[in-house]
Order: sequence, then structure tokens, then C-alpha cells
Amino acid sequence: MFIRKKRHRSGNIGVIVVEKIGGKMKELATIGVAYSEDEVEKYPTSKAATVEYLKNHLRFGKLRCGG
Repeated sequence: MFIRKKRHRSGNIGVIVVEKIGGKMKELATIGVAYSEDEVEKYPTSKAATVEYLKNHLRFGKLRCGG
């Protein structure tokens, strides 16, 4: 599991959780969207913090999971 920043065409930065499966990166969940590099700092970057963040936000339906 990795945390990745993905820049969109609109200029926004998506903070996503990815996993490498079969040599390709698969998006597992979108943690959030930042509108500048400074805003990216508010999202978790360590594995333990990300797991806790995902548990809390999945419980309340605030997170979009990819598939």
C-alpha cells in the first residue's frame, strides 16, 4: 500500500491509496483532493495514520473507494 499524489487536468491534486498488483498500480481509495501543495500536508502520509484515517472515514461514508 502506497500513498500517491496524482495531479488532475484541472490542476487539483488527488491524494490516493494505491497498491501494486501484477506490475500495475491499482487505485484502492481516494483520501481527498487538495487545491495546492500546501493543502496536501493535511492528509496522512504514514501507513499507520492512513489506515486509521481510512477506518474512520469509511465508517461514516465520507470516502470514495475505487475498484
